[in-house]
Amino acid sequence: MQSRWLYPLLAILMLAGITLALRQGLASAFHFKSVFYLDSWHNGKVPAAPLYQDAKTAAQQAVKLDAANPHYRLMLARTLEWGHYQQLDQIDSDTLHALYQQALAQRPGWGDGYAAYAYALAWVLNQPDAAAEQLLLADAHGPYMPQPLLLSVKLANDFWPQLPAGFKALYFRNQLKLAKAYYPVYRDFVSLSRNSKLQSVQCAYLRQQALSNAEFKRLQRDLCRHWPKAHG
Repeated sequence: MQSRWLYPLLAILMLAGITLALRQGLASAFHFKSVFYLDSWHNGKVPAAPLYQDAKTAAQQAVKLDAANPHYRLMLARTLEWGHYQQLDQIDSDTLHALYQQALAQRPGWGDGYAAYAYALAWVLNQPDAAAEQLLLADAHGPYMPQPLLLSVKLANDFWPQLPAGFKALYFRNQLKLAKAYYPVYRDFVSLSRNSKLQSVQCAYLRQQALSNAEFKRLQRDLCRHWPKAHG
């Protein structure tokens, strides 16, 4: 008697599982389609309007098919930002806020998600003080993640007078982390810091910190060339 109901129930559950897997697989395909477009544009290919619309539609479909995946919301937000940057689309600030806030609600410990939201706030929506708050949240969830660390330098370089005191304290704490970072992150730190209005302040701060001989020489060579040759 039990088997009479058991097999149909198992069939229904199996069908539901297959349907879910198909939706998730299709969502993933749409997501990577928009990723492909954005990567090609970041590498210098100029986006045409039809290709941007294709990327936008793909990102929207990914969210529609798998709304539980925060990465898909983030990709849609980045696609909309790219359309705005290339003057291919008008961005709606409420939509952008909602995408980031929903993604971060789904994954609250996502340091890179906070950094992505900070970028949109500062350089798309012109809200650097709000961007600073997102980077403070990123630090609370992952104080050694490269993307938030590097973005804190860029934000300080571009908007220093407008930033809150709490963020400025974070900026200086991040200097030492970046000065000691492994090479690819250190290289990006130096690239952001060279010719910055804050370079002399950075070097003055770092000069007072506990650095190994190798770290001192590396900074002296790459960023703080006015430092004395002797470390100590």
